[in-house]
Amino acid sequence: MGAEGKRMRVPLGVGLVTAALYFGRLGQVLLVDASEGFHVAIAWEMAARGDWITPHFDGVRYFDKPPLLYWLMAAAFQLVGRSEWSARFWVALAAVGTAMLVAWLGTRLHSERLGLIAGLMVAANMEVFLFGRLAKPDLLFVFFILLAFAGFIVAYQSASRRALLVCYASLGAAVMAKDLLGALGPLGAFALFFVLTRERFKASWWMPSAGVALLLVLAVPWHAAMEWRNPGYAQDALHPVACVSWDDASAYVRWLSQKTGRNYRLLTEAEWEYAARAGTTTTRFWGDAGNMSCGYANGADLTAEAQVPGASNWYVANCIDRYAYTAPVGSYRANAFGLYDMLGNVWEWTQDCWNGNYSGAPMDGSAWAAGDCFLRVVRGGSWEDAPLGLRAAYRVGSPTVIRVYIRGFRVARTD
Repeated sequence: MGAEGKRMRVPLGVGLVTAALYFGRLGQVLLVDASEGFHVAIAWEMAARGDWITPHFDGVRYFDKPPLLYWLMAAAFQLVGRSEWSARFWVALAAVGTAMLVAWLGTRLHSERLGLIAGLMVAANMEVFLFGRLAKPDLLFVFFILLAFAGFIVAYQSASRRALLVCYASLGAAVMAKDLLGALGPLGAFALFFVLTRERFKASWWMPSAGVALLLVLAVPWHAAMEWRNPGYAQDALHPVACVSWDDASAYVRWLSQKTGRNYRLLTEAEWEYAARAGTTTTRFWGDAGNMSCGYANGADLTAEAQVPGASNWYVANCIDRYAYTAPVGSYRANAFGLYDMLGNVWEWTQDCWNGNYSGAPMDGSAWAAGDCFLRVVRGGSWEDAPLGLRAAYRVGSPTVIRVYIRGFRVARTD
C-alpha cells in the first residue's frame, strides 16, 4: 500500500464510525424545530414548482439563503420521495465528510494517531452532531470552508496547483451553501498567513485564473439569474426588461441577429436623442413642463411616493401616472415618431462610450467608440427618476458589467 493509501486508512475508519452515528435513526425523528421545517418546506416547494432559481415558502419568494441545500433536498425528494431521511441526508453526509477531512488533515500534518483523535473529536462533538442531523445549511457550509483550507494547506506544502483549484471551487460552493461574505473570509485568513510568515505573495501562482474562474462559475450564475428574475417588483411579458448590463444587452442583439438573419444592434446615443426628441426642440417631446409627464412617461410621481418604500423623501412630479414601478410597454402616449417610453420606465443602454461632453463626438450619428469605454451611456430616465431625469438631453455613464433594476435597453434594426 502506498503512502497516500496508508494516509487514507484513518479518515476512512473515522468516516465509517461517523456514518454509523449520524445516519442511525436519521429519518425516525420528526422535524425538530420551526427553522428545520421551514427549510424543508422551501425545498419541497422548489421540487413541486420546478423553479430552481427562486426559492419560495408558501408562495412567497425567499432570498435570505443561497439555494444549494434546497437544490440537494429537492433532488432527493424527487429521487426517493419526501421524508425526514431524504431531507437530512446531504447534511449528514457533509458531517461525515467534515470528520473525515479533519482526520485526513491531522494524519497528513502530524500522525495517524492525531488524525484519529481529531476526526473522532469532531464526530463526537455535540454541536456538530446536532447540526449534522438537521436539515439546515450550516454543516454544508462548514464542510466546504474546511475543504478550502485543506486545499490551501496542500497547495502550500506541495506546490500543487490542483489543490488550489479545489480551494477556489470549495469557496464557490460555500457561497452557494450559505453566505457570500463568510465564504470569502478564508481569503482574509490566507492573506494574514502571508503577512505573519513574511513570505512573498505571488498573485499569479496563488490566484490562478482557472481557480478564480471556478469560484465565479459556481457562485455568480445563480445570483445573476435570481436578480434578473426578481428585480424587486412585479414584472411580466408586457413590461420592459430590467436588471440587464450593457454586456447582456450587447450579447442579446448579437444573438437576435444570428437567430433572425436581420441586423439588430443598440442605438447610438445620437440616434437615441433624435428618436426621443421626435422633431421637437423642447426639454421633453411633450414640452418643457416636468409635472405634465404622467400622461407621457412613467417617472417618479405621486403613485411612487405613496407605494415605494422610502419614496416619501423623493422629489416627484405632482401628478399620477398609475404605476409605482415599471409600467407595461405602451401605457403612455407615443411621441411624434410613434415611439413609446422614450422617457421613463427604465434607462436604456446605448452603444457609446462615456465622455463628459460632446467635444470630439462623431458628427454622423455613429457610436462614439473613444473615451471611457468601461462606462457606456444610458438615456431616458426611469420610474424612480424625478422630472429632472426625464429629459431628452439627460445622460449618465454606467459600468458595462452592472445590472441594475432600473436599466434596460432598446434595439434598432438596420436592414
